[in-house]
Amino acid sequence: RSMAARMKSKIYEPEDYFPYFMIIMSVVQVIALIIQCIVGGIAPIKLSPDLETANAINFYQYPRKVQAYGDANIFVGPPIQEVIWQGAKYAPCMRQDQVLYENQQAQISAEHAFGCCQLEMNDGAVHCGQTARDNCETSRVIFDPRWNTTRCSSLVRCDRVTLRPCCVSIYGQCALLTESICAGLHGVFHDDKERCGDVDCMDGVCGMGGFSGAGGFNDEPSQWWRFIIPVSLHGGIIHLIMNLTFQLSVGVQLERSSGWLRIFLIYWVCGIGANAFSGIFGPYTAQVGASGALYGLISVNLIMLWQEWAWLENPCAEVLKAVVVTIISLYIGTLPWVDNWAHIGGFLYGIMAGFVFLPYLNLKKRRHFKVLLVSVNFALLVSCSVLFWVLFYKIQATDFCPGCEYLNCIPYSENFCENAHQTLQWFPELDEYAFR
Repeated sequence: RSMAARMKSKIYEPEDYFPYFMIIMSVVQVIALIIQCIVGGIAPIKLSPDLETANAINFYQYPRKVQAYGDANIFVGPPIQEVIWQGAKYAPCMRQDQVLYENQQAQISAEHAFGCCQLEMNDGAVHCGQTARDNCETSRVIFDPRWNTTRCSSLVRCDRVTLRPCCVSIYGQCALLTESICAGLHGVFHDDKERCGDVDCMDGVCGMGGFSGAGGFNDEPSQWWRFIIPVSLHGGIIHLIMNLTFQLSVGVQLERSSGWLRIFLIYWVCGIGANAFSGIFGPYTAQVGASGALYGLISVNLIMLWQEWAWLENPCAEVLKAVVVTIISLYIGTLPWVDNWAHIGGFLYGIMAGFVFLPYLNLKKRRHFKVLLVSVNFALLVSCSVLFWVLFYKIQATDFCPGCEYLNCIPYSENFCENAHQTLQWFPELDEYAFR
């Protein structure tokens, strides 16, 4: 019995085949989300984060207000920081990001001129903090003769170091702030360090180890497994339900038609390739979910339709249905937490992987064309993977597609895309917050 006959029989007279891979992946993803929510909690369920205002005290013990965006997750799941900790695709945790590294090195260079600023309070206590000399108001500050080189911890007249490194945002930015200002900015206060060069904020953002440096800002992230782990994670309950709906319908049918091994290979090749593609175009967007792999299955479904065209009762209706699903999924990708770059990457990988791994029902008599098709797509698969590796790790260009951020998140309301973190946000003025 020919391969075409056996495959046709599977499609129209399904055998009693249990879709092991799709069921196992679905169970793993459900368990993973439960663990995500238990460990990371549930962020406020809203379309966009609120700009929160908090009361704080600056270095001179004057009251001031600070503002920062809170958490929001429309899909009913953990906040973004927790999702990054859990293994989301996030380029600054996977490579030494050139822009972040330059900003951090500039800050370390500036700290070479820092000294200990001492402030004598009304009760006689002396508060200290590392800063530039210009930030010290000389009318109220006692300067040590070794001000340019001395750390506060080495001074006798220093009752309390009130300025400490504060790691703010998921970009690993550090500023020397008071503890109350750091809390108002939702930062992480390091009460055992004196300068930002003493801490590694990105290690705190990423977690999971994998930093190859010796500490501080010299650490080089190398968490390559973030290309793989996100396929099993999701941004929330609604996100998971949407993906499982497709996975347990189209995915199961494809596994019944093609077997678990072929679908296993296609699923993971597309999932990993989608994360690589997303890392190039949206490096600062934390991405989780099986959407890239499922978009690969959409490509495979279209290839199957092409192969089965003569056997289908209404092939045009099947193609229309696949197109509608694709358009709806792309629209959903304009919401935060869902990455359209991963969708596009998964779709492209799905075309190549589909032609490489799928059985060929209608090319039995055209063996040379079949061999050519497999060879070309295998070469494209390898070439694209190498190209994406070079673009992600070596070139790191993010400005070659102006306006493309709207493909990934459309601001349907004010601050709607704030949690999407599509572009790098670095705030030089943070260094002055403690003195305002």
